[in-house]
Amino acid sequence: MRAVEIDRWLLNHVFMRRRVFSVRVADCVDELGHGFGKDGDHFFVRALAHGTDEETVAAELRSHYATNLMPSTNELVGHDIGAVGECYFLPWEEGRIRPLSKFEYSHKAGPTPEAALRPIVKPLLGVLHSLETKGYRPMWTVEGYPRVIVLEGTGGTRKFLVRDGSHRLAALSHLGVEEVDVCLEKDHWTPSAAFRMLHKVFRGGKKDPPAGPPAIVREADAKNLPHVRSGLLTEQDGRAVFTALYGHCMKVDSEARQEC
Repeated sequence: MRAVEIDRWLLNHVFMRRRVFSVRVADCVDELGHGFGKDGDHFFVRALAHGTDEETVAAELRSHYATNLMPSTNELVGHDIGAVGECYFLPWEEGRIRPLSKFEYSHKAGPTPEAALRPIVKPLLGVLHSLETKGYRPMWTVEGYPRVIVLEGTGGTRKFLVRDGSHRLAALSHLGVEEVDVCLEKDHWTPSAAFRMLHKVFRGGKKDPPAGPPAIVREADAKNLPHVRSGLLTEQDGRAVFTALYGHCMKVDSEARQEC
């Protein structure tokens, strides 16, 4: 393990154990709002439900990617914000604007060429096989825990945006796991004060790394999101992106709680 990984392990399991917390798998969503719960709509979960052989999973994902394409920001906000809107970016991801071509080999959305399917399917089935044969022991892996950002709708409903760990969440959901330990994306990339001090000493006084992603994104606080503050998006645009991606799962959860 590298020094930063040792530092992270000590923070998670010795000095700041509150960094690791449990959430419902059903409350976890991917970047485009697909839910990981057993009744969710995540394409990995649905593919595994149809079969766990490579051909079946590939066929299911091929079908999904053919009709679920990566949206541009123009599509998410519902109007043309200029050339930059032809790319994809989230209002809270400061300094991160990606052309749609960047996602050609991504598992997140289509269009997905045939050559990209196997590199997506094999890791998913590999994770499932590992969980079935060795169990789930994130405490003893370099990857550690799935990393999340908290999403909070205007009604107070919270979901957990999975930044890393989609394969694990889908496989765990398939195996019937209902709760999983996670850590915040922000905490994952925040080293201890001791590590930062030593890093400066041995790296010639270099500055600390950037602050990184937020711990929580609140729909009601859209005016303070980085790309809104910069003027690239309006506050209404920031809310529109949140609603387009996560509004349906926030609404479903709210309605379910009312019924209970």
